[in-house]
Amino acid sequence: MSPSADAQHVVIIGAGITGLTAAHRLLKITTASDYRGMPVTVTVIESDAEVGGKIRSSPFAGITELDEG
Repeated sequence: MSPSADAQHVVIIGAGITGLTAAHRLLKITTASDYRGMPVTVTVIESDAEVGGKIRSSPFAGITELDEG
């Protein structure tokens, strides 16, 4: 689907869990077979080098991951 004058462009600021969820849901809704609205493109902007916001995990006791955020 190529962009047109009727296409919507959504910009999400922040690639934390909320921003990533918003992007995922928008794309899921707008690519559903029964969606009859305008085409949508989504851009997520993040200032950090990694996505995920404060969500982090690290090895714990060598056998599992410990959630830190």
